[in-house]
Amino acid sequence: MDTATLLLLGLLLVACVGLKQLVDIKRASRAAASSAYVQRYWQIADDLRRAGSDPHRIHEDPRYLQLLDDELAVAAIGLLDEQQWAGWHGVLDEEPPRTRVVDALQVCDPEAVAFLRLRRCLDQRQRDGARHDISRCAGA
Repeated sequence: MDTATLLLLGLLLVACVGLKQLVDIKRASRAAASSAYVQRYWQIADDLRRAGSDPHRIHEDPRYLQLLDDELAVAAIGLLDEQQWAGWHGVLDEEPPRTRVVDALQVCDPEAVAFLRLRRCLDQRQRDGARHDISRCAGA
C-alpha cells in the first residue's frame, strides 16, 4: 500500500472511532435525561405522600404539569429514547388521565400562560383525536 492509502485508512479509522464515541455520548445523555425525569416524578409522588395527599392525584400538582411540559421540550431536542418517549407521551392517549391533566391545567394555570408545549400537545389531541405520532407532536 502506498502512503496515501494508509493515510486514508487511518482517517477512516479515526472517523469510525469518533462516530462510535458520539453515539455513546448521545446514549449516555438520553439515559441521564430519562433518569432525571423518573427521579422528578417519584420526588413529586413522595412529597405528596409525605404531605398526606394521594400520590395517585399527582396530575393535580403543578410540578407534574411542569414535568410533562419539560419532557416535551427535551423530546424536541432528541434527548429521550424514542421507545421511552413513546411510553411517556402515551400517558395522554388514554382517558381519564388526559382529562385529569386538562382539568389540572385549568385550575393551576387558568390564564393559559404556562405549560405551552403541553397545551399544544393537548390541543393537537383534541383537534386530531386522542392519539398522535410522537414524531409529529405539536408540543415537542
